[in-house]
Amino acid sequence: MASRTKSGSDQEPVDLRAARRTGKYLIIAAVITAVVGAAATLGAALLGASGHGSASTRSYNSFSMTQACWVQHDDPSLTAQYENWNDPNSWVCVNSSGAVIGAVNIQAWCNHEWPGSTAVNIDNTAYGWRCRT
Repeated sequence: MASRTKSGSDQEPVDLRAARRTGKYLIIAAVITAVVGAAATLGAALLGASGHGSASTRSYNSFSMTQACWVQHDDPSLTAQYENWNDPNSWVCVNSSGAVIGAVNIQAWCNHEWPGSTAVNIDNTAYGWRCRT
């Protein structure tokens, strides 16, 4: 019967001790690789969302025209409506009586929500507005 030796002891064959150490290092390396990869992915996502990324990481953020009216006129009772679906610039803010208070300043809303962004219309309709970051 072969004698047993305690794992990690000096009596353990050198090859087996090296294999155990290598296995531990491989596990540690895999964990570090996973953490670094997750951090890089998160960093890239945050970089793209902040607008500081390259052209390939730019995003288009949609928004509520009604909220734009609220902020623009400091009045949460206002709503937004378009006067012509095919005219992206036909958005107006209206009060509860339906009276037009003024046009929606879409670029101002983009600057408010995503500083440094640009208001763009992606389909040339009233609902095509986005803020490009």
